[in-house]
Parts: sequence; structure tokens; C-alpha cells
Amino acid sequence: MSDAYTAWWIDDDPDRRESAEVLEGRSNRLAVEFEEASEVARELWFGAESTDGEGEATDPSEAPIVPDGGPDIILLDWKLYEDGQFGGTGKSIVGILRDKFSGTPMYGFSSEVDLIDESVFDDTFDVDKLVRAAEQVVSDIDDYRLIEENGESIETLVDCLEPPETDAESVKKLVPRTLADGLTADDEEATKVAFAEWIRDDFLSRPGLLLDRTWTATKLGVEPEVLDEREEILLDADVENQTYSGVFEPSETLWWKSKLIDTLVHLDIESGGSGQFMNTWEKGAELLGADSEDESTCAVCGDRFPETVAAADPSEKRAEHPVHFRCSDVYKSRMGSYADFRVADEL
Repeated sequence: MSDAYTAWWIDDDPDRRESAEVLEGRSNRLAVEFEEASEVARELWFGAESTDGEGEATDPSEAPIVPDGGPDIILLDWKLYEDGQFGGTGKSIVGILRDKFSGTPMYGFSSEVDLIDESVFDDTFDVDKLVRAAEQVVSDIDDYRLIEENGESIETLVDCLEPPETDAESVKKLVPRTLADGLTADDEEATKVAFAEWIRDDFLSRPGLLLDRTWTATKLGVEPEVLDEREEILLDADVENQTYSGVFEPSETLWWKSKLIDTLVHLDIESGGSGQFMNTWEKGAELLGADSEDESTCAVCGDRFPETVAAADPSEKRAEHPVHFRCSDVYKSRMGSYADFRVADEL
């Protein structure tokens, strides 16, 4: 894709206009329009022919110009404390922006990114990192555009994820019911933004059909560092579509679980084996040439070859500790092909 896109940078600090210009300068496919929050609020909340606060009608020609056709992405400052004319936070303007641009992705940024309420944005950035993230922003817009172009049906939406043919039906069963008929222009729960949110916050972050580094290493019976060192052995196997390469592809490699098993079968046959085995962790450790120090160990009991991954505490968002089933308990059963969320016994 080579389309040019428009980002709408909404801020209350006029000094950040320069940051917006730097962002624009880092990609020849991104035009960044800077608007002050108070002006955006005046236009969207009160209409262009509002007053200047002293009873005088403002000139409509001075109102901020919404990009033709709407922006491709909105970049919104979270704090908005600098401009006394606005008197709100980023969260207070999100609602009206969502109403006006329901199908437009919205990213929040701040110099204090830890304070951002991530639930109201499609992604969040430290402002300094955002300035350097032009190519990521463009890539994300490409992905949103691809979703929109494939919004005809649930089948075409799932194609955006590029699943192995054998996993396509399982992926379809995980897609929210609101998207069962594809994207719908008059349904705010069936937009490209809603589908992207499901992909990024649900499908890519929950193990099951896809496995992250810790899960993949555990399934292969090795420590994550050993997987890092010897992953090329797996990737060199003559097996297609091993890892996730669909929209919003993360920097961390995610393995399709079905293809990880196919890869072990292929490598086993190539090395003279039968391609049949009881446990992936034992066969994986063997094929990767793992010695006793390389083999995965349970975070609870210390014995080798844990079968799963668990969180240390129910409050953790992500499970990161390899454990045996016997050394953990199911905290939350997950639907479909997602792995249950387990909590380890005392670590």
C-alpha cells in the first residue's frame, strides 16, 4: 500500500506543534495537522459559529478545519492541562470524537504515559516515542485500511489475520458476534476499529491458537533463551505459515500452535524419526539439542518439562511462569481455542 494518510494531532500545548511537524517529516506518507484542544472542542461541541467567550460571535472561517473525509487517525494528548481555555482532560473529549469519527482509530499520548487510561484509546504512546513512530503509525493505518477493505464478511475479516487454512474456522469462532456479518456502517460495535481492538487486545494477547515466546519455549521443553538461540532450526523447516504475519503483527514472534506441531513432525521425520510423539516438550528439547541445563523447568517445583504457563497472581494481566498442571490451578476458563488462565501455586 502506498496511500498518503492524514493524522490529526490534538493538543493544548502550542509548543508541540513542532513535535507534530517532526512526526510528519519522518514519513512521506503521513500529513500531520495540529489543532489546539480548545478549538476542536469549540467546533465539535458548539459548532463553528460559537462565541469567543466575551459574547462576540467567532468567524466560521477561523474554526479548525476537519480534514476532508475525516482524519485517518487521531492523536490526542491525555492531559490537556496547559490550555486554560479547555479545562478538561483527553478523556473528556474522547466521547465526542468517537461520536463524530466512530470508525477512526484514536491513539493517546502523554509525557507521563503510565497515567493514561488505556481503555479509552486504541493505542498509547509516550510523546517522545510517538514523534519517532511515524512508520508504525502509517503501518497501523494500512492495517486499519485493509480491515475496512475486507469488511464484507467474517470470512474476509479473518483473512486479514492470515491464519493457516486448518485454523480459519477456529479463528472465526473467536470473533465477537457483533462482527459475525462483517463490518456495518451504522453499528458502532461492528467497525474496523472494533475489529482491530479485538485483534490487538484479545486475539494476539491470549495464548491458544497463537503462542508467545514463553509459551512456545515451554511447549518445546526449553528455556526461552534457548528458543532465541535456536529458533532458526524451526524456521528453516519446510513448513509454511509458521508464525503470525497478519494485521498488527507485533514485534515479538507469535507461533501458530498447529504449525509448531507440524514443524516438530517435519524435523523429526527429517532426522530419521517417525513423526509421532507423545509430548511436544520432550520431542522439542530433543530436536533443538537441549541438554539438562537448557530444558524448561517448573517455576513452582523446579522439575523439568512444565506443560503450561501461569500467572503468579490473579491480578496479573499476562501469564509468564512455566508450570506443571499439578502446580497450578485454573483461575478463569476461556472460551474456544484460548488457553485457560491459570495461577501458579506459591512461587
